[in-house]
Amino acid sequence: MLRVQRLNDKLVLYQPATGNGTWYVRIKIGARKYTHRSLRTRSDNEALYEAIRVHAEIKTKLDHGIAITPRSLPHLIAKWLEHVEGQVKIKQASPNMLRIYNYAMIYWSEYLAGVSADAITNKRMEDYIDWRMTYWEGKIGEASGQPWQRTRIGGGTVHTNVKPVPTSRTLQLEYSAMNKFLRWIVKEGHLRAERMPDFKFKRGKIVRRPALTLDQYWHLTQFMRGYPTETDDKRARWWREQLRHFIMIMANSGMRPDEARHVKWQDIEEFTMEDGKKNCIIKVRVSKTKVRETVPRVNCYRHLMRWKELAKHAKPGDYVFHTEAGKPVVNMREGFNKAVRLALVENGGWSEQEIAPLSIYSLRHTYITFALRYSNSDIYSLAMNCGTSVEMIEKFYSDVLPRHMAMMLGNQQRPTNANRVHAIATYVQRVYDDIAPASNAEAAERDRVVAEN
Repeated sequence: MLRVQRLNDKLVLYQPATGNGTWYVRIKIGARKYTHRSLRTRSDNEALYEAIRVHAEIKTKLDHGIAITPRSLPHLIAKWLEHVEGQVKIKQASPNMLRIYNYAMIYWSEYLAGVSADAITNKRMEDYIDWRMTYWEGKIGEASGQPWQRTRIGGGTVHTNVKPVPTSRTLQLEYSAMNKFLRWIVKEGHLRAERMPDFKFKRGKIVRRPALTLDQYWHLTQFMRGYPTETDDKRARWWREQLRHFIMIMANSGMRPDEARHVKWQDIEEFTMEDGKKNCIIKVRVSKTKVRETVPRVNCYRHLMRWKELAKHAKPGDYVFHTEAGKPVVNMREGFNKAVRLALVENGGWSEQEIAPLSIYSLRHTYITFALRYSNSDIYSLAMNCGTSVEMIEKFYSDVLPRHMAMMLGNQQRPTNANRVHAIATYVQRVYDDIAPASNAEAAERDRVVAEN
């Protein structure tokens, strides 16, 4: 028989006829709204005490606008991403940020599976680092010579694009996304502000930004010349042509990958330099309202014009790098990684370990490194052109700066070393102009210059 004990108009205790005799409580939380809780006891006296305690806890949550039923964090993460997607549609958030959040929350959702909002702590936030650093445990299929995949500790595989160990910058972005999400669930009443974790991720030691060496750059550009013609698939050939020009344009302009994604043909303004050569000014969108003007190398302008002839969408309002449907390319990472592996590992003699640090962002680092190492441009102008600060260049390119300063000082009084400097400048110009060495003698001179420097 069902046992019922009414304490007042808001609290009703009951003990179902079927079951093991556990007491439950029904609590009124609004007009015709009720919530039920198990009191986890069969004792009448303990049930009475526990019912009063549960009622007080729920009342406190209602008074503070906090959800009375804790939702799992993965469920709330999905709701938050829907919210951000809505913000993108009304232009209150950028598509790029949504892309970063979607990527970061894949890991957070798995890590926090089964955890409710009120159970997130600083310790749990801190432990994420070790969990994330060991998430990918190895490879499968590498020995067969076929495309291999990384294996996930929890089971399953993913394509080779994923790096086994996340960089400090990647972890910083993932923690930034998580903090953004936590602020949202506080605002939505799923977590009390005083219970929000205040853990701050600290980036590791500063390491040199990876850039292509002069020899790697040479091999990659020469490989990319014939890469598009290695397939009979017209669609694949077009994508490879876009990748080739993308690499040349990025390495000769210093733009960030996301900046290049949003450049339109109308953002490119042609002009003629004093020596009669044509170049351009690229208006790079830094934010919704801010635009930065950057002047690339002449070679960048030439590749822009060549790509415009091949592009499927070349009207002023079209994106320079685009899909067949005319939308901006989301990411060239997979194509770039494959091309680098083919050019440098399979055809160039470098090992997987030597090319592992390279990424699309390395094209920007290559531009800055070559500018510091092989030109007399001052650091301030370089920083302005690349949309960064002198402090950032000094911090991340410290190994290149001594040689840069020596070249600038040595250029004031031409030393007996001038022939070597001229040889370097001549060779670098050939590299940037995408011109093959005219003879074996010139190739030998190139190798000598590279070896000496």
